[in-house]
Amino acid sequence: SNNTGFVQSAATDAIRETQIGIHEQRQSAIEQQINTNQENLVNETAEHRRIRLEKQKQRDQSNRSNETNEKRKIRLENQNQRTKSNRLHEKREECQSRLEKQKQRDQSNRLNEKSEERQSRLKKKNKESEAKQIELKQLVDKSTSNTLNIQQQNFSAQLNETEPKALWDTHDMHDFTNNEDITTKKQSSISSLWPESISRNLKEDCLQKFLQKMSMAALSEATCAVCNVRTQTQKLKKLPVAKIPHIDLLKVPDALKDFIKTSQTSAVQYADEHIGISENESVIQMTRPTQSSL
Repeated sequence: SNNTGFVQSAATDAIRETQIGIHEQRQSAIEQQINTNQENLVNETAEHRRIRLEKQKQRDQSNRSNETNEKRKIRLENQNQRTKSNRLHEKREECQSRLEKQKQRDQSNRLNEKSEERQSRLKKKNKESEAKQIELKQLVDKSTSNTLNIQQQNFSAQLNETEPKALWDTHDMHDFTNNEDITTKKQSSISSLWPESISRNLKEDCLQKFLQKMSMAALSEATCAVCNVRTQTQKLKKLPVAKIPHIDLLKVPDALKDFIKTSQTSAVQYADEHIGISENESVIQMTRPTQSSL
């Protein structure tokens, strides 16, 4: 029996040592693989990185297409937990760096995406926005309903407190029923007077549009130097006078200048002939030119 126990203990020790050796070999292989992957990541070019990410994306898509709803739910929950844990322990600089990298990735993906991918992304974004709007509306409706119920209960309590106790002693059951009907009608009329609450997003959008339309930049006007038309400053373009195209066409022609001078001279002569100043009375008198008889 002693020999048997010795053999069994020796066999157990041998099995344990074998398992430990296998575990150490596995750990060593994993560490070597990690080091190799890190060296490859450091030395890889942009093209190799793009190919690696594309293959990884294909593997992920293949795995996700074959997974069940339960596995997908578990994977998303684990991913959310890891993300929350990482963001809780990250520093401010790490958070800013992560957001900056995420922004760069989004910009790069949007620049390289096809029209179909862009349409799909926008549709998905619209669906998420609609889902959030529906959820927000449900929360607002629920909150409004709870508020109305509380107000109706308070109003009913106030009515019950203000009613004299003598009415309950003198009126019969028919009057009691009528009082309940009147109270119900009052409550329904009060609840019908309450308007539906306006969502916060709609208020913010209306306020933003109002501020945009009533801002000084939108209301300011100026006169165009080319067409002499007064319009909004936002629609005008500032240019140095020397850089205005075809500026020679904007100069006043000499014929028009001569015509203006002639018209002004004629107007002055006409005024001199028809307006005279009386030295005796010190007033301006209208005079008519005398026509010489032939």
